[in-house]
Amino acid sequence: MTSNEAYFKFLVKINKGSTQFNATVDKSIFCSLYNEAQRRWLNKNTPETTNDEMNNVQSIIVNKILSPGIVKEEYVEFDLPEDWFSCADTFILANRKKCKKKVVNLYQTRSVNVRKLLADESTKPSFDFQESFYTLEHGKIKVYKDEFDVVELSFNYYKEPKNIEIAGGVKIDNTPMTNIDPELADIFVDQIITEAATEYMRDWENPQGVQIGKDRAASET
Repeated sequence: MTSNEAYFKFLVKINKGSTQFNATVDKSIFCSLYNEAQRRWLNKNTPETTNDEMNNVQSIIVNKILSPGIVKEEYVEFDLPEDWFSCADTFILANRKKCKKKVVNLYQTRSVNVRKLLADESTKPSFDFQESFYTLEHGKIKVYKDEFDVVELSFNYYKEPKNIEIAGGVKIDNTPMTNIDPELADIFVDQIITEAATEYMRDWENPQGVQIGKDRAASET
């Protein structure tokens, strides 16, 4: 779906719930509403995406091989990609003595849990059991290790889709917009449009518009 098509769908939605049926919205305002709604949608949905829906989000799943990292005593640190939004799946290749490039699966934990995990033999990083953990802090991913070397990090993540733009609109810095289309699948774009329309009517129309916007989600997405 193009940004112009999304804009047209948005206008249809807000006019279906309008008492005057002739509401118009500046393209710049629509893009702002859509981009804000997109981020809220990502926060609510991306980490819980089901296997059945995985094909629909392939366009924003990225795999990057990160190497080398900055080696510390207990962990190896890598820079998060600039377009990172949330983690999907990740593992490392590790070496220990003559055993080279063994897959070690990773799970995410919070920084406050690190000391407890490292102190427990059943949860500390294990080359033999092929399991370790990582934390995310200040734009970095820290992969914890114990008696093995981290060769590389295979990092699968959801990237943050670009903000959409429509030629003729104006960005917040007063520079002209170009045409930048949604990167998500149409099924998700429709959901975001509905949320943007609901937000518009909440702020610009009337209380009845909010419920109308929610009702449209089932009938038009």
